[in-house]
Amino acid sequence: MGGASQIVSPCVSNCCLDDKDMCLGCFRMMDDILVWAQSDDNQRKKILDACTKRRESHDKNYKNRFTNNFPP
Repeated sequence: MGGASQIVSPCVSNCCLDDKDMCLGCFRMMDDILVWAQSDDNQRKKILDACTKRRESHDKNYKNRFTNNFPP
């Protein structure tokens, strides 16, 4: 647990939690944010992988929400 990790926090200092406690700045869940400092590199990689998936899902849903409301 913890230690000198080479993986830096994905925080972009633009914290805004959605209704599911996901940060819309870095796409970590509140639980991920709370454990980050104590996480080893393996745990951090798992968190970052989940962030990537959340960001992709969010971007896809956001794009669909707006492009489907306009005629071609």
